[in-house]
Amino acid sequence: MLNQKSMGYFCGIFVLFLAQITAAVDMLSHYAAVPPVLDGVVSPGEWDYAGRLAGPDCILLTQHDDAKLYLLIDAISDTFLNPLPASDYFAMTFDCDRDLLITPNVDVNYAFLPDSYTLGRQYYLGPGAYTGLSGSTASLARGFGSTPAEADAHTFWEVTFDLAELNTAANKIIRAGIMIGSPQPYFSIRWPSGYNTDFSSLHEILLVTPDEPALACDQVGTGGDRADLRGIRFQIDRSFNQLAVRMIGKVAGEYHFTVELRQSAGFTDSVLAESEVEVSLPAIAGNSPPYTQVLIPFPLIEVLASQPFTLKFTDITGPDFLYFETAGSGYYPCPDVVATQENNVANPTPRSSTTGFAASLAYCNLAGVLQYAGIPMSSITSVSPAFWLRDQITMETLNTTTAYDNTTGAYWIGNVPVTEIMIDVFFHVMGTTKTLPGNYRQQEHVVPGDLTPAERSNHTIPMQIVMHMTDPWDNERIDSHGIGEYPTHRAPLPFAWDAMPQASKYQIQIDIYRDGDHPLGYGRKNTVVDTETADLSYVADLPLSQPLEHYQTYLRAYDSSDNVLGYLMVTSSGGAYGWDYRFKICPLGDLNTDCCVDLLDLALLADNWLAGTGS
Repeated sequence: MLNQKSMGYFCGIFVLFLAQITAAVDMLSHYAAVPPVLDGVVSPGEWDYAGRLAGPDCILLTQHDDAKLYLLIDAISDTFLNPLPASDYFAMTFDCDRDLLITPNVDVNYAFLPDSYTLGRQYYLGPGAYTGLSGSTASLARGFGSTPAEADAHTFWEVTFDLAELNTAANKIIRAGIMIGSPQPYFSIRWPSGYNTDFSSLHEILLVTPDEPALACDQVGTGGDRADLRGIRFQIDRSFNQLAVRMIGKVAGEYHFTVELRQSAGFTDSVLAESEVEVSLPAIAGNSPPYTQVLIPFPLIEVLASQPFTLKFTDITGPDFLYFETAGSGYYPCPDVVATQENNVANPTPRSSTTGFAASLAYCNLAGVLQYAGIPMSSITSVSPAFWLRDQITMETLNTTTAYDNTTGAYWIGNVPVTEIMIDVFFHVMGTTKTLPGNYRQQEHVVPGDLTPAERSNHTIPMQIVMHMTDPWDNERIDSHGIGEYPTHRAPLPFAWDAMPQASKYQIQIDIYRDGDHPLGYGRKNTVVDTETADLSYVADLPLSQPLEHYQTYLRAYDSSDNVLGYLMVTSSGGAYGWDYRFKICPLGDLNTDCCVDLLDLALLADNWLAGTGS
């Protein structure tokens, strides 16, 4: 089922050259010989060879041809199929001149045209400011079901853009940011955070031309052997001619080693191909060990069905010992990380296991410090936190052991799986419920297996605080409005909030939503305000609410590095809560709060005419 095309050695300079290319980007987009069909259905094999980048509650897959860029965005936490149109939402920004700056009338944002799932294009005028939407050549299809990235049913988007419209051709870098969201279950993801106001951290995607070797690590699994310290096992179902590994050393310096490739789960089969590699391991600032990504070239290995392979590292020379592991998600373009394999070149460790590999690491511990704005929580409150953890693969609550030191802010969580988990931690320090202002909370998604042992033992969790909004609603109060009931206000509408410790700016976003009894159902229409300010107030001059529509306001606080420090929450009677304040803008004379001045208001006025004034 596989055919070795050729054997031989490759120059280590070639490896270093490719490593330098890929080290500067977040992911590779592979060339699509057969473009995917944008029909809201992920067909077998359609996205198997796409590049992959994991983000907060979403996974991005990319591929391209000479004319178009194809994207599959998995919103893995969106497990509810909302009605059409425009209830779920999607937007994407491109730095068309790739200068890391917002260039007016050059850089573009794609978003839905009103009440549709048709993508329009608008130019940036400045941070968070755009021209109006106009037509575009972009296409989009929403789907719901399982995908290669997530077996459980969830919302996903298939999207295509013309490379010419993005001022990009094959073998160039694309710089982009994404926003996805949903009203049920509510979430709103800007990836990376603040992408529409600061282009310096946009994701960089390298479009790989057809003759560029594809990264086989895109399909690497999680098998490994901690007893046999000489190799890495992986499972792959596609042809490849290079493999990516992360190389970690005790000290920086020049290293040389040989890599043997076998088609087996151990070292008993004959060598299929081998490659000599020379790497200069750079020093890393701080206490982190030096590391780099290494692309190991091989002759083309054709794989027609899923096969196990092993890499064995031999003839290692250098100033000290090395670790090898398969490159993890994010900066390194592989989805999973194998248990670390050590090669101590100063004092080689003899093999202690039989041929083959033992089971991979399944559980581990997490430890670190709970902090707010870099300050240990123990310096802020004497209250101890509560933890709740969920396995994001099985969606089951995890039965773990936790500990917290209220003198240092240090925490410890034992026996967590190495796959993706969600950690929900909060400090209830104010009010009758934890969702009121002044309480601290963080909900973090993490893949412990992607972390090194040192990172797992020093994993800081940044806490965020529930902000106190004072106008037009004081969220220290419990909102008694029922479902479908909205407080009414007049425009212009002032918003005000208390200062947040260490905050340097605040973001206020106001969207128009359809009411639940709208003929099209509850859902987002468009954003009317999205701005940042250093002030503690903002006046929104909003138009009158249209029938069966309302406004939803989101408020967030950021530090000088664009880290989220806090956000608005509104607590309702019965224990319900949300992350937005909902209201309607109604005209003067509207007495029955239906946002219309009509005979019903006149009747209400007549019924109460001179009431309580006596005879």
